[in-house]
Amino acid sequence: MNALNLNHGPLNSNYLNRIVEVIHCSLFEHPRTMAVRIDLRLPDIADPNSSMDVDSPSHFMAVDQKVISRFFASLQAQIKHDLNCKRIEGKRVHPCSVRYVWVRECSAEFKWHYHVVLLLNKDAYAHLGSFNVFISSPILTQK
Repeated sequence: MNALNLNHGPLNSNYLNRIVEVIHCSLFEHPRTMAVRIDLRLPDIADPNSSMDVDSPSHFMAVDQKVISRFFASLQAQIKHDLNCKRIEGKRVHPCSVRYVWVRECSAEFKWHYHVVLLLNKDAYAHLGSFNVFISSPILTQK
């Protein structure tokens, strides 16, 4: 195992042990596990007392302690739906438990954000998808 980065202060051994446990459980269930690290940042929230911001999409956004729970519930539902769609299409479907580790952090600007590691069955999800921003379109390819 690599040395731990202690540049940001002491580490909580209980948290580290739990992270290792989650990784081991994931590898035991899916020996071909894909780990993806993502950062989740919430948009700046409009002032709820300002009538000028009522049209903002973030005006009615529920930002509370359960936001991360809703994120994972949504992700698990989307994966379940995706696997069901593949099953209906007659494609081979590999089981995929969603395991994760997360931590909430406050930036120097006092904005909360989350660091997340997703652990997925690599046989079900081998990559994140296409990052190609140029989509082939008849309009774009005409000369």
